[in-house]
Amino acid sequence: IGGVVGTNGSWLNGLEAKNIKVYNAGATGIYTGGIAGNDINGKNWTVDDVQVMAIGADSSSVGGLCGWNLTLNATEEAPSTVSNITVSGRTNVGGIAVNALSSKYLTVDNVEVSGTGSRIGGLIATGNWTQQYLTVSHIKVRGAGSMIGGLVGYGGTHISNSTISDVEVVGYGDPGRASNETLPYTGEWKTEDPAPCGSYIGGLYGFMQGGNIYYSTIKNISVYGTGDNVGGFAGAKWSGSIYRISGSDIRVHSEGKEFVGGVAGRLIQGSITTQMLT
Repeated sequence: IGGVVGTNGSWLNGLEAKNIKVYNAGATGIYTGGIAGNDINGKNWTVDDVQVMAIGADSSSVGGLCGWNLTLNATEEAPSTVSNITVSGRTNVGGIAVNALSSKYLTVDNVEVSGTGSRIGGLIATGNWTQQYLTVSHIKVRGAGSMIGGLVGYGGTHISNSTISDVEVVGYGDPGRASNETLPYTGEWKTEDPAPCGSYIGGLYGFMQGGNIYYSTIKNISVYGTGDNVGGFAGAKWSGSIYRISGSDIRVHSEGKEFVGGVAGRLIQGSITTQMLT
């Protein structure tokens, strides 16, 4: 279900869209997006004031612009801009897309995302993608399950030459309850047990698995989690690298007992090199 198209694997260029509301009441509704329900490609979009809601008890794959994969390109002279986006759903909920967002020269401002399940992200819920020259500000993410991130709930991203600021992430679930997300096999553990609610909460990634973020500025990040594995950049980081980052005003608070960090709650593999961190 999409505000403009249901599904469109081709290109939609020069889109200007405003004041879009998409509502999916299906009990198991999937692929719900403000512009497209499923895959879409585009160039030079200007999108403002979008509300997307999926209320089904088993609904999933809900995105502010696209309910699955989005490729969105632009130029430095005319970047794509996305503003004033509100998204709510259960599982796999992303402020822009769900599974993948590949873009260049994208500006995102004022996005609010909430989910009652797991894999909730300010830009995407899960997956791997590449982002160059990203400018993100005023992102609020709330989730009751696990793997809640300011940009990505679960997965890896390649982010470079970007500025990310004013991000607030809250994982408020009861850590005594199991979420609807199974812990991945990382080499450190092998289990099919679900992750506890309120765990794997991060300012950028809930659970970072792959991808790199580099040559970027990160500032004014606030993270709160009721459980373990809570970090300023990532709740847990398995693979990938964070390097040449200028970070400031990173605040982390956890009600849990272990694995809490200003950069990563739990560093399993990979590397972190900061240029400046305050």
